Amino acid sequence: MDSYRAEMYGIYAILVCSQYLVQQHKISKGGILIACDNKASLINALAYTTRASISSESYDILWAIQKLCKSLPLQISYQHVKGHQDTTGKQFV
Repeated sequence: MDSYRAEMYGIYAILVCSQYLVQQHKISKGGILIACDNKASLINALAYTTRASISSESYDILWAIQKLCKSLPLQISYQHVKGHQDTTGKQFV
């Protein structure tokens, strides 16, 4: 497990919860904004244009995320947010 894969599981969990809410409340349209501090996770999971190759790292979770995205009647947006390791321009001594 690494930070990339952990972030991917977070995105997957958000989508699974969204799927549950859609089913329980019979939601037919709407949107969701997923924020994450790992740009690679956001891009690889949510900005895909083709399915990840089976030789790609973490293709299994990518496929699961992409399948959920296609099945949800929601507009899925994403945004990068600064995380604890992102630089802010401040230097600590």
